[in-house]
Amino acid sequence: MDKGEEMSTNTVTVVAENHLSLLGESISTSAHRHAFLHLIISRTHQPITINIKEISIVSKAILINSKVMHTISLVRQPFWLILINHTSSLAYCLQHQYLPENKSFSCFSNFISDALSFNARNLQNGTLNVSHYNKKWEKLLAILAINHCYLPHDISDQRIQQVLTTISLANELPVQQDSLLEAVYLSKSRLSHLFTDITGSSLKNYLLFQRLMRALWLISQGNRITDAALQCGFDSPSHLSATCRKLMGIKPSFAKYVSQFLKVTEE
Repeated sequence: MDKGEEMSTNTVTVVAENHLSLLGESISTSAHRHAFLHLIISRTHQPITINIKEISIVSKAILINSKVMHTISLVRQPFWLILINHTSSLAYCLQHQYLPENKSFSCFSNFISDALSFNARNLQNGTLNVSHYNKKWEKLLAILAINHCYLPHDISDQRIQQVLTTISLANELPVQQDSLLEAVYLSKSRLSHLFTDITGSSLKNYLLFQRLMRALWLISQGNRITDAALQCGFDSPSHLSATCRKLMGIKPSFAKYVSQFLKVTEE
């Protein structure tokens, strides 16, 4: 990888319906932003430092809002990094409780930060099983009081929900939006505007991020970057690389260094 774009070789990746987790000890990215929310937790008693909008933020647990520019540089600092799908009820709940008025980030209280860090400390970089991960995930949600939120956060528009469901169940993600029109009775332009109004990001960018996630999964499973790029609808490996660097701040080759990959089902 280029200098400034690094990932520890014992990184564990966990993919679920509404989030993606990276567990590692070292990561360095260039400045980037994406629609997903970002929760970064220290897996030691030491706080971590994240650069958000060119300001250094120090905490044991940091929640970064959607579309906020940030840079991550951690060296031999065990972390639990979580990308949270911004269209999920979890994301809406976190924004409601901890990011009012579209706040850029939240560092939580000392009590919550210590509890999150202690919970993350028991997630080891070695062999991790689904049951152990799910227990730690449920504990994380309990610490954040997600289950006690009294407001509904599900997407109320059934047409947009249908589109999201179609995307999540598709064996191959569409490169263009046209095939999604079959799931709803809307024109292409109307669907595009409605999706942006309801989710806060464009349907085009949402599909792009989902295709990127699938390409990274293929690479982590031993597929060549060229094959993964073409299979997931990218024009070329360079197109995949540029997308990954723009949305995640690192090159897609980092997926080669993933030591373990888990898929979990959320209850």
